[in-house]
Amino acid sequence: MFGVAAALDTLVAAALPDQYTLLVSLLSGPLSVSMAGIVLYAGMLDRIVGYHLHGHERPTVRGALRTLPWTRLLVADAILVAATTVGTALFVVPGLIVFTLFCLVGPLVNIEGIGVRAAFRRSASLTRRALWPTAFLVTIPTYVEITLLHGVQFEEADHAYLLAFGVSAAIGATVGAVVGLLEVTLTYELLRAERQR
Repeated sequence: MFGVAAALDTLVAAALPDQYTLLVSLLSGPLSVSMAGIVLYAGMLDRIVGYHLHGHERPTVRGALRTLPWTRLLVADAILVAATTVGTALFVVPGLIVFTLFCLVGPLVNIEGIGVRAAFRRSASLTRRALWPTAFLVTIPTYVEITLLHGVQFEEADHAYLLAFGVSAAIGATVGAVVGLLEVTLTYELLRAERQR
């Protein structure tokens, strides 16, 4: 998923004229082709974690594709990435705070079956009680992943799409997998702690 998405992102970036480079870099998060792949990945992880740790129904790829709340997940993802991008442009720290407060919005849409607005409220409510664990388990690893993924420029390479596919697939299978698993597991744990209060 990560590899195909990176190859498509590279194709889009290579097709645009040079004068749009800054615009592309500013909008690469919210308008990224890879967003749909990341949403699918997080949805599948939620199903797998729910099955292994909480006795939910065994997931299948076809079942996840059919049952994931695609529209809500994509809207929540776009809003989160746009808000984080704006916050990061304001001296980085606001972006880190915004992302930490709302980083669980995707899993919450999926786990609780709630709307986008409610998921943002729930994420802020849950993470406020666990800011440092959320920052260490989700925010910092996510920024490491983003830095690795976007730190490599593929457009000028001889085999740009193959290179983008390989590098992004490797980063996604290692760093991305760990980050996604931590995010979903943390969401389940914070929900469990909230029920026990």
